Amino acid sequence: MITTKNTLEVSTQNDEQLMLSITNGNKRAFDVLYARYEKRMFYFFFRKLNNNQEKAEDF
Repeated sequence: MITTKNTLEVSTQNDEQLMLSITNGNKRAFDVLYARYEKRMFYFFFRKLNNNQEKAEDF
């Protein structure tokens, strides 16, 4: 069970710390990192894939 303290600790980590947590099996760390970059990654793929929303969402 994830406590509020653990959630707060993970959400305040920098990207490097989150990556280390992910390699140690911390699934919450992945969720936090994904949430930070999901929009940027979508728009990156959207532009690179000729403004194709469906493909960008897949990537």
